[in-house]
Amino acid sequence: MKQMHQLTLDDLKLNQPLQWDVYDANGKLLLCKGYLVTRDSQLDSIIARGMFVESTAFIKSSSQSAQSAQPTQKFNPFWLWDDIQSKLTRCLRNMAKEENVAFQIESIASLVQFLSEKDADVGISVMMMQDTIKTPMPHTIHVAIVCELIGKRLGWELHKRISSVCAALTMNVSMLETHVRLLHQNTPLLPHQLEEIRSHPIRSYEMLQAAGITNEDWLNAVRDHHENKNGTGYPREIKDSSDIAELIHIADVFCAKVAPRAHRKAIAPNQAARELFLENGDQSTNQIPMLLIKEVGIYPPGAFVILVNKEIAIVLRRGESANTPLVYSLTDPTGTPYAGGLKRDTSKKEFAIASVIPREKITVRINLPRIWGYE
Repeated sequence: MKQMHQLTLDDLKLNQPLQWDVYDANGKLLLCKGYLVTRDSQLDSIIARGMFVESTAFIKSSSQSAQSAQPTQKFNPFWLWDDIQSKLTRCLRNMAKEENVAFQIESIASLVQFLSEKDADVGISVMMMQDTIKTPMPHTIHVAIVCELIGKRLGWELHKRISSVCAALTMNVSMLETHVRLLHQNTPLLPHQLEEIRSHPIRSYEMLQAAGITNEDWLNAVRDHHENKNGTGYPREIKDSSDIAELIHIADVFCAKVAPRAHRKAIAPNQAARELFLENGDQSTNQIPMLLIKEVGIYPPGAFVILVNKEIAIVLRRGESANTPLVYSLTDPTGTPYAGGLKRDTSKKEFAIASVIPREKITVRINLPRIWGYE
């Protein structure tokens, strides 16, 4: 039997990846190596559960840390967003067998919050560029990003934003495999598929309850995230869903519009924002669509655009206004790639954005961490 070392507060540091796989007292894997602890409450929760690591792994990591020549790995949010997807996939697919499901998902939600706070533009660019055709998991993460950004702009307190992010991450847990099939389906939905779609909010709600989730804000938002204020939603056709459920619903629609599907291409983000505002834009009753446009931008980070000078660029950072972001020009006006790229301020007339270009038409190889300054 492997010898185990029980963790203490001295062994853990905020905003630094775990150096080992972490187990409970019964030897069950709880957190994987590389997990990022972002809050004191998470440290306290880990210690309170009496978590353990293999002694040999602990000794090895301690020895490596003692070597002054050991280089420090540079912070790379792109890697961490990929890691969130891996952790969420593993947690949701094995939810019925997992323990401490609430803790695991809340920890992932905390990491979403941390990365969104650290560099929201990178988070939005991940939402715009990540492949959502092969797996549905990125979509829920993208919705979670929007929920965190808008929830913060709305002035929601931390606990409420955590509930909204957790609900976004788990809203489709009852139909993971069905979503994979639907992403590749280019024929009309069959009756049993329609029924499965309409019932999935209730089924996801029940699965989360069975897994030990007790947070009512989280559970109710999952149950009601397809309801509409006019009562035309599903599955309950109610008009009084929570503000968290309403935020998730609008974020869900926006993220679905800007992502490609087997039966259609992605909608340009400026067009998706316009459609969303026209569908839900009565600010007397719903301010979320306008806040989404202000927060994400008409040309979000990660979108590709053509400038008035004919350069092709990727949006890098949001600007002072929703339609004047900082961009990184990839090609010159003739279409020849720049060796290192050039940053352009689109608030200047000579670098204004002329139009959006679909990402499938981009043939230039792009090193995202380097463009955003993380390499």
